[in-house]
Amino acid sequence: MRAPWLRRLDDRWLPRWAGTARRLTGRLRRPPGPTRQLTRSAFEREPALAGSIASVLVAALLVAVLGGDRTADRGSAATPVVEPSLPPAPPALSAVIGPARGASVATYLVRAAYDLRHFGDIGSGRVTFALVDLRSYSNPGDLATVFDGVQVTQVYARVPSPLPTGVHKLPLHSLDGLAASMRGIALLTRTGVRNYRIALKALRAGHSSRGQVRVYHQRLRAQRVEARAYANPAGCRCVFAVVVQAGIDRLAALARLPAVRVVDPAPPEVPLGGLTFCPLQPQVTTTVPAVDTCAG
Repeated sequence: MRAPWLRRLDDRWLPRWAGTARRLTGRLRRPPGPTRQLTRSAFEREPALAGSIASVLVAALLVAVLGGDRTADRGSAATPVVEPSLPPAPPALSAVIGPARGASVATYLVRAAYDLRHFGDIGSGRVTFALVDLRSYSNPGDLATVFDGVQVTQVYARVPSPLPTGVHKLPLHSLDGLAASMRGIALLTRTGVRNYRIALKALRAGHSSRGQVRVYHQRLRAQRVEARAYANPAGCRCVFAVVVQAGIDRLAALARLPAVRVVDPAPPEVPLGGLTFCPLQPQVTTTVPAVDTCAG
């Protein structure tokens, strides 16, 4: 089925092109031959065929002159879009404050004391974050005395025990919120006690190895110890390190207190979010153990 516009084109132009073709063939001056005779007779018998041939020739000529894909030509000649280039973002500042695992405790204490003196030389009038390790585990009342007037941002707590009690980082706006944070740990450890009871029951029912049962039973006991200790913040001597924000005068005064083991200042240009603190527990006196106590 031909399109309507093609039928209109045939009706209007094919007769004209057929007459033109007949005139052209009549003016051929080549010697008569079989090819010429066949061509003239074909044109005379089928004028529509002659018009169709002429249409094909004209269409081929138009394609050759004008080109096939005008849209592609326009697209290729279009002005390229140049997007502005942005400079790469500067790397985020970060630092680790505290001893590395396996390091000598004595060497770390000397280095931290040097860093504090160096900050005093370059940080006049500036404040920075610092990790304050305590000589013994302390309760909130002890901390209120030691850090009176100092901005405390977080504390590290652990119930001292031969059992595998965990280290907890408690972010704070001030020491006034420490007791509430410790009660929150008590709630979490109570949930842990219930979970370990369920796990132990399943292990025993499944005939697990004695070693695996022993490990879970030890963790259950540790969770019980933590739940009881943190439920009574005033009597919980659990805090062993504090992160503060202060100037050199306040930090130097803290370092001179008998309750303070060491003050390790952070680079003042590094924000709190870029700092990772590795507090030193009081019972660690020779080599920093491989157990990771670092926290951002």
